Amino acid sequence: MCKRKGTKSVRLLIMVMFIFFVFTSPVQAVAGVKIYIEGEELGADIMPVAPFIKEGRTMVPLRAVSEGLNLSVEWDHVNRFVLISDHGTTYPLKTAPGTGGNTVRIFINGEELGAEKMDVPPVIIEGRTMVPLRAVSEGFGLEVDWNPENRYVLINKPEAAPNPPSPSRGITEPAERETKKWEQQDMVSILGNSVASAAELRAAARRMNPGAPDLAQLYISIGQEYGIRGDIAFFQAAHETGWWKYGGLVKPEQNNYCGLSATGTAAGANELLRGADPVRVWFVEGYHGAFFACEASGVEAQIQHLYAYATNAPLPSGKKLLSPRFQILEQLDRRGKAVHWEELGGWWAVPGYDRSQYASFEEAYKQGATYGQHILKLYALHTGHNF
Repeated sequence: MCKRKGTKSVRLLIMVMFIFFVFTSPVQAVAGVKIYIEGEELGADIMPVAPFIKEGRTMVPLRAVSEGLNLSVEWDHVNRFVLISDHGTTYPLKTAPGTGGNTVRIFINGEELGAEKMDVPPVIIEGRTMVPLRAVSEGFGLEVDWNPENRYVLINKPEAAPNPPSPSRGITEPAERETKKWEQQDMVSILGNSVASAAELRAAARRMNPGAPDLAQLYISIGQEYGIRGDIAFFQAAHETGWWKYGGLVKPEQNNYCGLSATGTAAGANELLRGADPVRVWFVEGYHGAFFACEASGVEAQIQHLYAYATNAPLPSGKKLLSPRFQILEQLDRRGKAVHWEELGGWWAVPGYDRSQYASFEEAYKQGATYGQHILKLYALHTGHNF
């Protein structure tokens, strides 16, 4: 039942966030803390020195986190400078070099990371420069979350922020899809029964955003009605909305969890619903994306749009059209063209990968860096279920 409810990539990113712990001794090892960058764990092979606590700050190896973000790191042993840059570009130092003395100084694209961001100075342990997480996160502008229950740090680049003012994320279908080559037997079907429980989805949302709406059971139940993996669709919504923190074009009160019809252009006075139920779906002039009457309608519209990509079948009996984009897929003969989550890149999300990092979708796919793969990584990371 509906219940209406109110609800660039910065050029260089510095690594992580600061996590505040209260310990009695000035330096302590941090047992069992794991660091994930875009869903990939930083293993012991690239992080030989484990994080530790110094003066209440979590210290992490600068090179390991930087390289995990595909940044170039150089060590000037004469001046004791750490020089970090994107893609190996050389930047002039914007602070008079002088000498480092006994202090390690850090420069990011030529800008010095000053003491105002590092209340605990860097230290060198076993030849590795260790820096506080807060300094790294603020210097690079990353989105970082700390999961105290499972003791892991999640680091994501800002381009994962929801609803940017561009038609390239999820909402307009491409005029021509890129050729993609892969082995489909290794892919995950959009159709199917949920594996993760509503409790597992709810726990994930609460860890990442205690104020997130409780949509877990809606995704499981409505997904089952359509034969869609509602448990994975939940993490697509988490990705699109930034764990329901929003901050982009679509607003919380729209109950729009996947950016439907948010094309980068605000709705006009006569925006077309294209057959969608006007009682449960509408547009507001000057706003981006569709409005849905309640949480259940917003979830169902997302599930419906996934259904449109995954199958050519008509809507299940008794279901009313809620996705204003459904008929567009029919008109362009794109129904049933993305049967797997991995195939949503280039269909739901255009282009579905970071063009500044990869030359083609195929290259990004091999690196596990496409739109659909990111959703699956979130699912596996937060639920522990493998594919």
